[in-house]
Amino acid sequence: MKRIAIVFAAAAMFAAGSVEAGDGKSAIRFGVRAGVDVNASGLRDEASPGQITFNFRNDLGYHLGLAFRINLLGETLHLQPEMLYHFNSYRMSAQPLDATYGTLKAHTTLINVPLLLGVKLGPVHAHGGPVFNIYHNPRIVDGNGNSVNNITSEYPTVGCMLGAGLSIWKLNLDVRFNTHFTEPRHRFEIAGHDVPAVRLDKNNVMISLGLLF
Repeated sequence: MKRIAIVFAAAAMFAAGSVEAGDGKSAIRFGVRAGVDVNASGLRDEASPGQITFNFRNDLGYHLGLAFRINLLGETLHLQPEMLYHFNSYRMSAQPLDATYGTLKAHTTLINVPLLLGVKLGPVHAHGGPVFNIYHNPRIVDGNGNSVNNITSEYPTVGCMLGAGLSIWKLNLDVRFNTHFTEPRHRFEIAGHDVPAVRLDKNNVMISLGLLF
């Protein structure tokens, strides 16, 4: 996780040094953004209904990354591809296994690439478009801190990101809704008990602050 953050920071410094900052009229602008993820996700066990029941609780996550703004009609109409790194954690109990193994904790790191079309009118802007999600290193531990093994997942997935925000000077504050068109399916083992097919219904609200150079 620290290595990825260092790569993002180095790329941002390189981008900032490659473009003359100031007037905001450049055809292409580079920036950085970071913020929190408010998750509203859930798990559904489709392969063994009635055998394992999941209770799911979301923890607050965060994201950071790079943004590239390509002006089409000044900044009134623009494309904004981004590369964002997300870290999220969840707590879930899998009944009746939780009586033995306690509450499971899932940690997921995700790189997503939104391709957004934006409209800016004065200080107000809105963005929307597809987002391509590539999960990286999902990890689940049981209540005793032991790692759950044999985790396999179906990736990448495609989703949609919609949002709006305010732009003041080079700063922009965004609130976005991020959802999946296709839900990733997971398979994993809990101490020898196979959970063959679990779908992750993943939605979140992103609140982030960005800086465009």
